Amino acid sequence: MTVSDEIQRQIYEAICAGDLNDTMKVVDTTPDILKENWNVSDSFLHLAALKGQDIVCEALIDAGIDVNIPGDGSATPISNAAAYGHLSTTKILLKRGAIVDGISTSISTPLINASIDGHLEIVKLLIDAGAEINREHLRLPQTALDFAVFYSVKNTRQLEVADLLRSHGAIRPYTEKHDWKDLPGRLYIEHIERAIGGFVNPLAVSQNKFRQGLITATYKARIPKKYDYQIVFTVGLASIGIELAICLPSAWPLNRASLQEPRFNWPIQMLNKLIAAQLNGLGLCHGDVLNLDHPALVGVEVSPGIKQWIVVLNQTIENEREGDARIPRTLLLVPVTTKLLQTKDQALIFADKKSQIKWEKLSLSYTWQALATTL
Repeated sequence: MTVSDEIQRQIYEAICAGDLNDTMKVVDTTPDILKENWNVSDSFLHLAALKGQDIVCEALIDAGIDVNIPGDGSATPISNAAAYGHLSTTKILLKRGAIVDGISTSISTPLINASIDGHLEIVKLLIDAGAEINREHLRLPQTALDFAVFYSVKNTRQLEVADLLRSHGAIRPYTEKHDWKDLPGRLYIEHIERAIGGFVNPLAVSQNKFRQGLITATYKARIPKKYDYQIVFTVGLASIGIELAICLPSAWPLNRASLQEPRFNWPIQMLNKLIAAQLNGLGLCHGDVLNLDHPALVGVEVSPGIKQWIVVLNQTIENEREGDARIPRTLLLVPVTTKLLQTKDQALIFADKKSQIKWEKLSLSYTWQALATTL
């Protein structure tokens, strides 16, 4: 049941004024107010954090509002506190259990928000609390360092923030070229960067050790133009001459939090399982079809609508390779969402077609809204 506009106004004014007594008087007499928002999508805890009302924040949490309640863009209250430069509020929310990076589907993060306006002390606090330095904005291919640099024209300590972020390993994946010289997979990563015309951001994925001591790591590369798509790919399989990849929409969360959630991490799980199978002799090649009950995919719960996977040698990537034997071939795993491919001839014709078409025809097709609300 929606409470009256008058009650909404009363608690709004009390929170903005930092009046704990009036705030809790409304909560005590109308507990349903805690289920309401002060605007279209933000809770009253978001409002208290935005206003830097420390005592009110604690009282609202004690009254039952989740410290990590999502609001507009899946932002949690700590993002509001960080964005508006409220250091003590940010400290309190962290102490009360706020997730330092927000939730997996948060479009922005507290670290990004604090970096935009040069809130140096808050940036220090978030880094010390373990913030993911190179987590990207979900609608823009940019990290906190990108935002600090972009907004340095405001001259409110953004350059100091940028220096601090760099000292902790921050990168600008799609603006500044990487130096991969000390990485065993350098040739392959540089090949991917040239092939798709973009740069690569290492994913915070635990390395996977298989037989012969081989170590593989997972990376992602944004596809340019509107950055509507990203490729997640393996590095480290040069000994068998192939790497595996999946094309995802840019909205697909690939961050430390999302990699703990089955609804988002299954593409990585699938790559890992297929890597292990490849190293044990699976021998994938262009035109191969993998049904969802394939032994190599046992335990991988893919999103609804995918019927099969087909292995595709993408020509955009392969042509750039120019037959260089030092660079592994890239096998792209493309979802089959229409009718099943039942014969080898059907599969090969389908794979040949997919090898030359646009990225949007190779990717999982989910919008940010679908990812945030329905998966």
